[in-house]
Amino acid sequence: MFLKFADDAIKGNWTDELISKKTESDIAPVLSRIAFHQIDTESIIKSQVNYTIALTQDKNASFDEVLDSSMMIALSLLRQSNNRQGILHQMKKMTELMTMLATNEEKDIPDSLFLKIEEEMNATVSPVLQLLQDYARKGRIGSLLSPTEILATFQLANADTLRHSLKSIGQSYQDELRRKKCDFYPRDGLPPTVAKYLSKIVMDASKHIQDDRAEQLCLGMLVSLGGCSSNLEQMQDAVSKSLSLTQGKVTELSPYPIPEALAAFYQENGDMDKALKYFKLALEGIRTFVYRQKCDAIVLNACLVQAQMDIKQALKMAFEYSPFFSESQQHGIIGSGRGLLLKQCDAWSTQLGFDTINVAKDSLMTQEDDESHDEGSNVGGVNGAGITIPIQSSTETVVIVEKETASIQMQTGSNFCGNCMLL
Repeated sequence: MFLKFADDAIKGNWTDELISKKTESDIAPVLSRIAFHQIDTESIIKSQVNYTIALTQDKNASFDEVLDSSMMIALSLLRQSNNRQGILHQMKKMTELMTMLATNEEKDIPDSLFLKIEEEMNATVSPVLQLLQDYARKGRIGSLLSPTEILATFQLANADTLRHSLKSIGQSYQDELRRKKCDFYPRDGLPPTVAKYLSKIVMDASKHIQDDRAEQLCLGMLVSLGGCSSNLEQMQDAVSKSLSLTQGKVTELSPYPIPEALAAFYQENGDMDKALKYFKLALEGIRTFVYRQKCDAIVLNACLVQAQMDIKQALKMAFEYSPFFSESQQHGIIGSGRGLLLKQCDAWSTQLGFDTINVAKDSLMTQEDDESHDEGSNVGGVNGAGITIPIQSSTETVVIVEKETASIQMQTGSNFCGNCMLL
């Protein structure tokens, strides 16, 4: 349908006004129905597959047109990965895998089980996959695309669909729910065994991806999966490669969750210097209007890390980057972490001698940075649990705000919960 719409627009030499009207009347309702699952997306994929196979029989169709149509299918699957969970959950082998993970997610999962699930996932598009594999064996390459790159995109689509389908099962998911209560930077609750397998798939696919934007998608997935499997080296390599593609900055090409997931990993493992380095990169992206997912969680945890070194700078950071205090970035959705950040800002303002948050903001955002700080008054932070914690580098005690939704000593293994561990 979308291809026909584009063809008609070109052949009919439609004006911008006509395209806008046609989009509103013909395309928008269909997209809305897809978004609300009122249309079977699998039937759309099947029609795309039939169209692509028909192109191979059309003497007027070029090889590039066949590749373009094949890539459209792969991209459709990738964009719908979050909405295909219901289809996977109906598969017998998927049910078997989910049962194994729910019982004991640390048990090794044989690769053969994943391969059988992927085989079921590919059933609808298998004619196109076979076509592409045949082209690849013969060494045929299009002017812009290669069969190998398209096959790699299909791999990414399957990996992302599995990631979404399995991130809410097992002990890792329960651990993530506990972390969420303490407003740590959120991550997928994906079992490590699944994350390791999917990492191999994504790494293999990334070798054949040529477009920088598609490569960034691979790198973002590798960081997310590395966080689930506690693979620091994988996260470091992916973040470094991603930043090298954007001259070391967070831009509109930087994928979620780069670099904030790496910052959060360092934060949880006590390396505050590196945590602050990568959180500041994410904050600079926010400053330049690069919208980041989980913006409130990024600002909160960046401020918590900064507070270990300087409370005043942490408070200024909150005023500068939080959507709540911004006059130009008032995101409509209030994210996890904003409530705790506001309470902490109130506590920090009081500790620094300001009557209110507004007074603190007016004062700190208009004065020059003061490099000399009073010992014992500029170091501290929040624990997310409503208790008072002495800071080792200070002779005083830091005021800790109360977080209503967090238990006082929530346990995750042998450690206290996320933000308690910070201090």
